[in-house]
Amino acid sequence: MIKKLTIPFFFLIFLISLNIFGKDVIIVFELNLSHHLQDILFNYVFPSFLGLGSAWFIERFIMIVFWENNDTVHKLLKLGFTILLFVITILSILNIVFQQSIIEILTGIIVICIILAFLLHSFMSDIVASLAIRSSYKVGDWIGIPENEIKGCIVSFNWRVTLIKTQEDRHVLIPNQKLREMVIINYKKHDTPRRQTIHLTLDFPTERIFRTLLAGTKAVLGSNDLLENPPPKVLLSEATSAGIQYMIWYWIKGNANPDIARHIILNSVIAQLKIAGLSLHSTKSSSFNSLELRVTLLAKISLFNALDEDELNNIAVHLQERLYREGDTIVKQGAIGKTMFLVAEGLLYIFTELDHEEHKVKVGQIISGQFFGEMSLLTGQTRSATVIAATDTIVYEIAKENIFPLLSTNAKFSETISDIVAARRLSTLQTLATSAQEEKGAQNDDRAKHILAKMRTSFNT
Repeated sequence: MIKKLTIPFFFLIFLISLNIFGKDVIIVFELNLSHHLQDILFNYVFPSFLGLGSAWFIERFIMIVFWENNDTVHKLLKLGFTILLFVITILSILNIVFQQSIIEILTGIIVICIILAFLLHSFMSDIVASLAIRSSYKVGDWIGIPENEIKGCIVSFNWRVTLIKTQEDRHVLIPNQKLREMVIINYKKHDTPRRQTIHLTLDFPTERIFRTLLAGTKAVLGSNDLLENPPPKVLLSEATSAGIQYMIWYWIKGNANPDIARHIILNSVIAQLKIAGLSLHSTKSSSFNSLELRVTLLAKISLFNALDEDELNNIAVHLQERLYREGDTIVKQGAIGKTMFLVAEGLLYIFTELDHEEHKVKVGQIISGQFFGEMSLLTGQTRSATVIAATDTIVYEIAKENIFPLLSTNAKFSETISDIVAARRLSTLQTLATSAQEEKGAQNDDRAKHILAKMRTSFNT
């Protein structure tokens, strides 16, 4: 602190000494200066510098001692104090040193200021607008301007314009005066989550809608700037003549494009509604107790593509409906199982325990219209992973005895199953990265033949 005041302090001492002992210095050193020049130096120049030097020392002293580490004092206040101090100093010099009337000086300054204000009105408006914007926003903030349908990040400011980079990667320059007058939504920093809402009106059983909407939303979280936490919610909004209005709440990153996020969520939700038989184009829903809808579900699953309608009906009548609540375990890794499952409504998470560790690692998810547990049913192996309901879920369980007749009579069905199961097994192994070199070297065709042999052994075919 003292070091910062050294130069102003010694400069002030020098000016005081020059004003007091200046004439003696001229005499001692016999400097050949005219009386007129001495009069100008000692009556006007040196006193003026003394006044300015004193103002400089006072300004530095207050800034360093009182305001240097005080964050509550705004920069504009500091600048205003400095300007005011030097204006008072200059006026005092004009009045005391040059014997000028302060009133006349102030009158002249006011006239000049009025002329400058008229000439520089636009410039000053830009400055004021720039200061106002800078006090409310900073570089990196994400903002939205509904009037111009602009959403983006503030890249830079200057005294005239603000540069915004939109979500479409376009750069937009907006004059500060216009920006100041616009309605601006401040999303703050890019890492601040933003809640989004989707409204859907449906006339179906409420429990099924909650289950399906939540599953469709959760299924796409964790990527594309869609956040898993805070978790999404499905809420009742209101009842109308068209049906019941539901709200889907989900969160996205601050820099995410809300339109793209909405598209992804809606696409997933509509797909889940379609699989569940809850069409947006109809106010009548089909129950999964309907044999027709069960057959439709089976027909959409690649595992059963080789079956004709009679064979699909034969499996459909034996499907056992199971309801699991969020957090329930459907199958546990290492358990013996002789059934497989089809997901009708809901979302499931797949977990596995690596190297016999107690904690589980999430390795995937299963959405409605997909199946799991086929390895245990087809080959007699123990469950390779733990499956837990991420939402309330309805699944259909298929027993071994319901598949056995088809494997005996439909060779194409057997081969289709072995191909699909082999591909899924290889994908799982690659995901878990276990026995990497050995598994990568195995060919998918050989794996399919191996699984088919195990299936025949298991079913005694």
